[in-house]
Amino acid sequence: MIDYVRRLSIQGNIGESIPSYSSDPSCARSLFVFGEGDSFDSKHSRWIYKNMKLIRLLCLEKVNLNSIPNNIEKLIFLRYLRIWSEKVLEIPEFPAAICNLQFLETIDVKGRVKDRLPKGLLSMKRLRHLNFSGGMSLFPDKNSDTSSISNLRVLSYLLVGKSSDLNNLLNFPKVRKLHLRCTNNNYTDKKDSDEVSKVLESLRSLKVVDFRKSVPSSILLPSTLVKITLKNSSLDSTQFGILGKLQKLRFLKFKGIEFSTSTLICNADDFTNLRVFQMIDLKIKTWELKSSAMPELRRLVIIDCDELTNLPKGLASLKALQIVQVSPISERFTDVLQELEFRDSLGEVY
Repeated sequence: MIDYVRRLSIQGNIGESIPSYSSDPSCARSLFVFGEGDSFDSKHSRWIYKNMKLIRLLCLEKVNLNSIPNNIEKLIFLRYLRIWSEKVLEIPEFPAAICNLQFLETIDVKGRVKDRLPKGLLSMKRLRHLNFSGGMSLFPDKNSDTSSISNLRVLSYLLVGKSSDLNNLLNFPKVRKLHLRCTNNNYTDKKDSDEVSKVLESLRSLKVVDFRKSVPSSILLPSTLVKITLKNSSLDSTQFGILGKLQKLRFLKFKGIEFSTSTLICNADDFTNLRVFQMIDLKIKTWELKSSAMPELRRLVIIDCDELTNLPKGLASLKALQIVQVSPISERFTDVLQELEFRDSLGEVY
């Protein structure tokens, strides 16, 4: 019966396991390889291509690789590719031949592609998830191709060093989850326009990292946003106001954010549907919460905001608030926290 297995998992030392595998794996449609940090080299990829040409799913985990294995492009029925090696791969260039895999839906790699991805990627009409954990840059600067991948839902991490890098988002009108990382400490989007925000009509989750000068306002505008994470970036009061008007926003996380002012102001009727608000390592001194702001807030997290001198008294009037986490707890917050603790509806204060 082993000869008819559809899902094959090889675990342990692949240098010993793969050569010793004696059954016929040609009927397998899924291959999972879980190594022990040992090398996965050309002879292993040849074995896969020679014996398992019809596989739909290939998952390589905890193996030692230098790049994307050879012969991957020969697995013409492949739909799912995951390479999660022991180290972050430094991939010189994305193999252009992989763009010919017309059934491929997921590319999930622990690594960074040094060269820009080829425009042939636009021909992969079934591609839904494109993730390089260390980052990737899309297409050459002068990209006049107007074609798009309408099925792409996840794009992570897109490296941004100039405004033209954001323009590549026009090729992915249906993306729902977008992660951006800035590679230029002096980057500012002087030609910020509504064109990018208009095409991101399906965006639900946004993560922005290392935009030290300023987060591009265009990516904050989509009204469909539900979750936003901003890390190690700069945000001005106008942009914070934009976030406050996003009617579908449920989760907002700030970590290491530099604000243009020392006071964080949540205006009346801002963040009307926000459920979770996290502030970690922020350089703000005061926080103002106007009437009717954050009425649906259920969880508040404040960590390492050492310069913060107050907690808004308006927190005590938020009936939906259930969990408040403050670390470290300052004596300046005692009055508000004590008032919250006496509320029957509040689950935890710590």
